[in-house]
This record gives sequence, structure tokens and C-alpha cells, in this order.
Amino acid sequence: MSVVLSGELTFTVRFTAHPFPVGVYTTGAIIHTCAQQIYARTPFNQDEKPEKMDNFKVTLVKKTFYKAE
Repeated sequence: MSVVLSGELTFTVRFTAHPFPVGVYTTGAIIHTCAQQIYARTPFNQDEKPEKMDNFKVTLVKKTFYKAE
């Protein structure tokens, strides 16, 4: 059984003392690494999932779901 949903999730990701490359893609590298850390904390069992890093804290701030029409 499944249901068709729409919604929005809002996360905060805080990190400390993480080395990022300096350059034109620094912001992209930060966003990519933060998104990886959100995924790393999901309960799905996948061997190729990124490793959780202790210097990142992920918090689910808000979740809103509603049935799609």
C-alpha cells in the first residue's frame, strides 16, 4: 500500500573545523557535504552510504506532509 504525498522538510546542518577547498566551488562543496551528512543519518541500509562525520550535527527543524491531489 502506498500514498501519494507532497511536503517540505527543513534541516539545519552545523559543522565545525571541517577542511573545505578554497575556490570558486567552495559553496558547492559545503552544500554537497552537508547533504551527504543528512543522507548518512537516514535509516536506510546501503553499503555505499556516506560515513557519518562527528563534526557535523544534523537537525530536522520542520516537516510538513499533505496528501497530493
